[in-house]
Amino acid sequence: MSFEISPWVCEVVEYGKKVEVTRTAKRINGSILRGKAIPRKPALMSLQMTLGFDPALQQVKHFAELLFTSYTFFNPVLMYSKWKDWDGKALDAEPLLYEDVTEDTVKLLESCSKEYQDVAHAISAKKPEVDLTEIPDIFNWVIEFYKKDIEDGTSLLKAIQTNKVYKGVKHIMKKNKKTFNPDFECRFLTEDVPMGMVVVRGIAEFVEVPMPSCDAVIQWAQEKMKKKYLVDGKLSGDNMNETRAPQRFGFTTLDEILSGRKSDS
Repeated sequence: MSFEISPWVCEVVEYGKKVEVTRTAKRINGSILRGKAIPRKPALMSLQMTLGFDPALQQVKHFAELLFTSYTFFNPVLMYSKWKDWDGKALDAEPLLYEDVTEDTVKLLESCSKEYQDVAHAISAKKPEVDLTEIPDIFNWVIEFYKKDIEDGTSLLKAIQTNKVYKGVKHIMKKNKKTFNPDFECRFLTEDVPMGMVVVRGIAEFVEVPMPSCDAVIQWAQEKMKKKYLVDGKLSGDNMNETRAPQRFGFTTLDEILSGRKSDS
């Protein structure tokens, strides 16, 4: 079973001991790949009973949907936009992650979102039985997911800046006495890039869809993390074995990716 996002937004109060749950999602989508065992209770029902009423768990038509609706480019784009031109000088305070987004950042978010959609639509064009044509863009997803928390939903920029859940959230930084430096080893890069963006980028190679905006973010992120995934426009870097891209598992066809299993031949 896999779900598009964590059910909870949390803040660490005391490392290793206490967290504060600031928001619980009302609904999240998930997928199920069934094995040979026959469970005594439906899997989704069992997990729902464990969680309680919130969030309500819904099963999508195909697990591939979650690769795109997790919008794993979101936080890496915010990191890229904030720090790509950083001069290396320490800051006196931690900058805001969401409320300080700019029009240029939003344009890049929308461009990456379009590239994710292009890959999804290319899959459906080749495999009509896998319908990924209704995957929302990043703006419509944010509006729907945070509809009770957004004060101004007239644009993606305003939706991010006026989202109550995002209010006060800061960039993950490394503190050095009284100054701060960006943390390029934070989960926004070390998880969202190799476990998210590189996965979609890997599938894009199979359906021959270019992703120039995502490529720019991946290339910047891998440099900051001292990793190599994307080399000369191909996912052939030395650190590909640390990702969840289909290439890492030896998949050679789109059918193998969509089934989650290698063919016997």
